[in-house]
Amino acid sequence: MWITTGGAIVIAATLLVQLHHWLAFIILLPGMMLAFTYHAWIRIGLLTVVAMQAFGSSSGFNLQKLAWVALVPVTLAFAARSKSRLDLTMRPGGLITTQIIWTGYLALSVARSLLAGRATADVFRDSVPYITWSFALMWALDLSTSGAATVKRLAISVAGLSAVGMGLTWVTMRGGAALPSSMQFGTSMSMAGLGVILSASMLICRGTHPLPALCFTVSCIGLILSGSRTFLIVPVSLLVLLAGVPRLGLKGIFRLGAIAGLICLSLKALPAVTELIGVHPDFLTRRSMALLNFSQSHDASALGRARSYDEALRVWMENPLWGKGPGPIFTSYGGLQTTSLDTPLTFPAKFGILGIVILVALILQLIKVVRSVAKSADLEWRLATTAFGVYMLMYLPFGGAFDDKGLGLALCLILGGTLTSARETHASRPST
Repeated sequence: MWITTGGAIVIAATLLVQLHHWLAFIILLPGMMLAFTYHAWIRIGLLTVVAMQAFGSSSGFNLQKLAWVALVPVTLAFAARSKSRLDLTMRPGGLITTQIIWTGYLALSVARSLLAGRATADVFRDSVPYITWSFALMWALDLSTSGAATVKRLAISVAGLSAVGMGLTWVTMRGGAALPSSMQFGTSMSMAGLGVILSASMLICRGTHPLPALCFTVSCIGLILSGSRTFLIVPVSLLVLLAGVPRLGLKGIFRLGAIAGLICLSLKALPAVTELIGVHPDFLTRRSMALLNFSQSHDASALGRARSYDEALRVWMENPLWGKGPGPIFTSYGGLQTTSLDTPLTFPAKFGILGIVILVALILQLIKVVRSVAKSADLEWRLATTAFGVYMLMYLPFGGAFDDKGLGLALCLILGGTLTSARETHASRPST
């Protein structure tokens, strides 16, 4: 009952905020606060939904951003007092220490940017990705106090919604349709890719179920609509999933057939979806050409992305050790105007060699913790975690993976699911 009630409250509250029905929102507030206090999955779900709204909104401060800023310390306070018991072989001390070091370094970088005269709103907006993945483990630990089935439903639902939101947002931003702002939310490559990977893993390991099948289908449609390189990387992640299955057997072959059928269904439904939301008929064709055409000069083309590498490297060399700090430091390159350089060199340009050293230490500690916990997790979570890691590694050359605003949320969901699965498996073993 709590799951149904809490889910209804989160969904209703989100819709009411979007529609600005403040009176109804105030009426729901007591129930929301009660559910928020007692259920970690509602805390993380609300944090994720608000973040998607905030990340997809325009520059400057607004209600969504202020709500997200308020939710971060509150959810961290709950995470700090989480009663999760993950004795297993997990030793998160090194990871937590490294995260504290990174958080301190990020605070110093933010202070440097503010002292340099950069606008507070711009510095905050640029710092959001690094704040989210700094606290991903804490949120995941809190989420792991929920039941495995609940975390699974939350993860694939939110990730699938994010994929749809990215598709609708990019269609509008790239001139494919004129959609209202209420339909544009979130542009996270991490979250969108997680929707496909996690739902596919569940379909392979558990068979065809309505929610994973729906999530997989809408995630595929969202990625195609986005016209992004993400859709070119996802198939490789699916191959990683297949390679990790010990034995497919007859059931596995039928499940692969179901996945192939869902992909065909997504492609078949795409024309109807584009017509429904008013996408220009030649939008996907134009986007496909832009992805592959190196002769164009705009930022969305391959040539524009290649020039972003040169500019990010130039900015990094201006301050190799410390970087330039977060904020709008990238203004133009080769006569082309841009506000963001979507390359892996963006991170060292902002945080320098010291930032890279801390980041590498953080990744190594994270891998160590995940490997120790994943041994006790279900196969679907082990496969999804591996495939997601490969997906992010392949995404890195095409853009700033660590600058993706949804990376921390995606890590929270997949780590939370893995931790929950490992905890329940560990608890079910007979004591010796």
